[in-house]
Amino acid sequence: IANGRFAPWPTSVRFGSTLSRAVSDFTSYSVPLERASDTLLRPVTAIQHLWRNDASIGWQPIGMLAVTGNWQSTRDLRRYADSTSLGRLAGASRREFAGMDVGVERDRAITSVVNLTPRFTSWLRPRLGTSSSFLLSRSLTSRNPVRVLGDTAGAYILPQTVNNSRTIELGLSVDPSMLARRLLGDSSRASRWFGQLRPIEFSRRRTRQSTFDLA
Repeated sequence: IANGRFAPWPTSVRFGSTLSRAVSDFTSYSVPLERASDTLLRPVTAIQHLWRNDASIGWQPIGMLAVTGNWQSTRDLRRYADSTSLGRLAGASRREFAGMDVGVERDRAITSVVNLTPRFTSWLRPRLGTSSSFLLSRSLTSRNPVRVLGDTAGAYILPQTVNNSRTIELGLSVDPSMLARRLLGDSSRASRWFGQLRPIEFSRRRTRQSTFDLA
């Protein structure tokens, strides 16, 4: 801390965007031989049209403190048939950006990490780390729509699941060989014996998780 410098600007910033479209046809045959009736078979078409966006930022204001944050979102650009209530609701949930159709958000993930690793001496290194995550996942092809207020009132929303988690870890690393050299010198027999030992790690971790289905 005494010799450290404060850095007010982020150390890393990243943005990414990926647009993908995949179409596949699958045909199932009852026997591994060509038959005249096979001409009546119709392939099952599967379409994946996704737009993924992500952003991350890292900040290290001082040498022993590091903070990172990540955000990721996937939007489904495929148009679903309005023959089902879920398909109509997916169509009504589509959004526009800069005059363009950007579909409906299928999932979203947000994570943050904070690590504190002060260094007091060469043989003693404590650490403190905490991380949290949030995940939203919507179903666009299965399950029934959900009412906001009870079973007979309120608007319909897409079926979605929300996951949350937070982890806190306390740790301590002790280097016996370095401690022995500091106390007894490099040439002592005890220092040579302690030099064969690896650093000792102590840690305590606690994780809290929650899941809300059909939130």
